Amino acid sequence: MRNSRELTALRERAVRLRREGKSRRQIKEALGFIGNYTLNQLLRDEPLPPERAGPGYAESRARAAEGVRRYWAAERPAREAARAAISAAAAAQVGELTDREIIVAGAIAYWCEGAKSKPYRIDEQVRFANSDPALIRFFLSFLDKSGVSRERLRYCISIHESADLEAATRYWAHVTGAGPHQFTRPAIKHHTPRTSRPDDNADYHGCLRVSVTKSSGLYREISGWAHGVMTTKRRPG
Repeated sequence: MRNSRELTALRERAVRLRREGKSRRQIKEALGFIGNYTLNQLLRDEPLPPERAGPGYAESRARAAEGVRRYWAAERPAREAARAAISAAAAAQVGELTDREIIVAGAIAYWCEGAKSKPYRIDEQVRFANSDPALIRFFLSFLDKSGVSRERLRYCISIHESADLEAATRYWAHVTGAGPHQFTRPAIKHHTPRTSRPDDNADYHGCLRVSVTKSSGLYREISGWAHGVMTTKRRPG
């Protein structure tokens, strides 16, 4: 952390460079690649140089911004198509999963996203939460392969109070195929979320927690499967 004398000297250099007409990038390089926040603090009371404050400069910036917008309007679809092609090719490599492979993948998924018992808090109940409907569906398939009846499942929606709870309930009921009696009281989040998600985003359905009743035995099996995957010896080649 810099002391007040160092900050004063840094500010004097930044102001001098600004008055010489240097750009922000040039000032940052001259000062040792400081961050944007630090540069803003150093120049917070310093006006733009005259050659950068006039209408001509603003028009030049606007033209440059429009050029960037046109570039990405053409480039973004091509990049999205390239990403989609790579993902599709990788998905095709997986092919159809055997029951054993579903058990292996499901156990690891649970060990990443599910509730886990701790030495200081023994809680061997299966609870899995996620907002991705594809992952929720896969976890339900994993439970099917594990011999768990769907009637043993309970669902809890965790969602911000500003969202549409009724729509979210309908959405998750469709994803899971569950009846109304399987949904427990929702967990409403009352704090203001720090997210770039628009308040009216129709794709936001909160997070779904899947709980299995009387599941201590299943929890121990999942623990064994997961640790078996993580610690087993690998076949060569």
